[in-house]
Amino acid sequence: MFALLGEVLNAIQLVDRLAVEFVGAIRTSLLTVMMTSMTGLGSVTAGAVFVGLFYLAGWREEFVKSVVALSLLGSSSGG
Repeated sequence: MFALLGEVLNAIQLVDRLAVEFVGAIRTSLLTVMMTSMTGLGSVTAGAVFVGLFYLAGWREEFVKSVVALSLLGSSSGG
């Protein structure tokens, strides 16, 4: 029983470490500001507005990174 629990905790640690490395790799100052603003607003609608503005402005890299970050945010919150 304890061996299984240890394996589960090790798997969780691995996924957590990979997620931290991924977020660190795509992190930009613009993405940080956007995510901080969304946290303050507490709204998926705010995120959709940011993503839409990035798309309309032609900021393809920011658009893609934002979609990925929001997808991760949504999946981690059980949404």
